[in-house]
Amino acid sequence: PTDGSDEAPQICLIELGGTVGDIESMLFIEALRTLKFQVGPENFCLLQCSLIPVMGGVQKTKPTQHTVKELLSLGLQPDIVVCRCEDPIQEATRAKISAQCGVPAQAVLSVHNVPNLFSVPDMLVEGGILNLLMAVLRLDKLKTFDLKSARANTSIFSLDDWNTQSQRKATVTEEVRIAIVAKYTETDADD
Repeated sequence: PTDGSDEAPQICLIELGGTVGDIESMLFIEALRTLKFQVGPENFCLLQCSLIPVMGGVQKTKPTQHTVKELLSLGLQPDIVVCRCEDPIQEATRAKISAQCGVPAQAVLSVHNVPNLFSVPDMLVEGGILNLLMAVLRLDKLKTFDLKSARANTSIFSLDDWNTQSQRKATVTEEVRIAIVAKYTETDADD
């Protein structure tokens, strides 16, 4: 557990970054496939995050289709596809991704550019992610807990906390300079 309690988590969130198909991620993708087999499909939800580029004013779905096809060839089928785009995805884009990737249209979510990152959870909720997660993982069968007492002893945040933080960030007027030390930065992106 990473929340400060001694209780085993009911849900474990695993983020696998990188590009599907890259040799660096193959071991991790196989580990996820094995995990899905071990815990069963009702205890596993694969959320694919994919960039939707815009070319000539048209939202392109081919990169998403290719990534899902690659995942399928590795034994994994996304339950939810989250589409990163500058603007909200169009209904035609959603329908095409749904048809070509074998994911219900309501499970194709838009995460477009917003003024601050703290707005993203609310955007996902508005897109229906809670209902999707409830359906895929059968969360209604989990034991509930008292959020107030859990929050007193842990670092659990509610959606209201995120929205409050988002509103606070929206009213910030001072600029801050931040240095980033990372493997990939704008200056060496061409290497």
